[in-house]
Amino acid sequence: MALGSPAAAGQYLRRNLSHIENMLAVLKNQPDVLSRKEFERLEVIRTIFRQQEEMYQKGVHSVKDRIVSIHQPQIRPMVRGKTNADVEFGPKLSLSVVDGFLYLDHLRWDPFNENKDLITQANKYRIRFGHFPKVIIADNIYGTRENRKYLKEHGIRFSGKKLGRPPKELDMVAREMERLRVLEQGERNEVEGKIGTAKTRYGLGKLMTKTEMTSENWVAMAIFSMNMATALRRLLLSLFYWVIKWCRNAKYICFTGDNLKMISSYTQ
Repeated sequence: MALGSPAAAGQYLRRNLSHIENMLAVLKNQPDVLSRKEFERLEVIRTIFRQQEEMYQKGVHSVKDRIVSIHQPQIRPMVRGKTNADVEFGPKLSLSVVDGFLYLDHLRWDPFNENKDLITQANKYRIRFGHFPKVIIADNIYGTRENRKYLKEHGIRFSGKKLGRPPKELDMVAREMERLRVLEQGERNEVEGKIGTAKTRYGLGKLMTKTEMTSENWVAMAIFSMNMATALRRLLLSLFYWVIKWCRNAKYICFTGDNLKMISSYTQ
């Protein structure tokens, strides 16, 4: 087993990259010396080397737009602070649920604060349905002063805790609003449930694709499949209820063994 310092490893890698640069300079008149994919891979390696060298020289463990995979340079580490995984890798999504259907509002590979997306999501709702929503049920992280001001200007109620210190005593209206807020926050669990279902049953927990485009298509198709399942489930339920209603409107029903036999005709 050979041992060496990070400085020595960096020196060897710098030497190898220099040799490659010299060979490419000699063979510059041969455009097919490397394929497009190989050129892209080489540029990724150069970027990783610069980032690692910068972190080593500055004595830090992070750098802007840090690349952690040569084959998937679009992936960024995202610190989540969860018990089973402090850091996660993959795209970060902004999702919304309307009438049981899941909508993909934003997909980014870089870490971002999701509360910046609330105004854009409200505008996307208006584009989809022709009007703003009456109420937005979201986590308290979305309740910034800027977001609340925008929602108030457009007549949208934000279901979240009020800013500032809570009053010691609540009047009847305040107690009713607090009770409504608690109930609506329970409805927000539908979003968390949709995300869990997407991860466990529709493949979003572990993307098997490699490139940025195919990964984004995978996410979009998973959400599309979830919405199709919701639509089909509602269609089957509506047909089931229609059959039940039709049976109840019949004059009488005769059971013979395991079979259900309709004796009379359907009556309106």
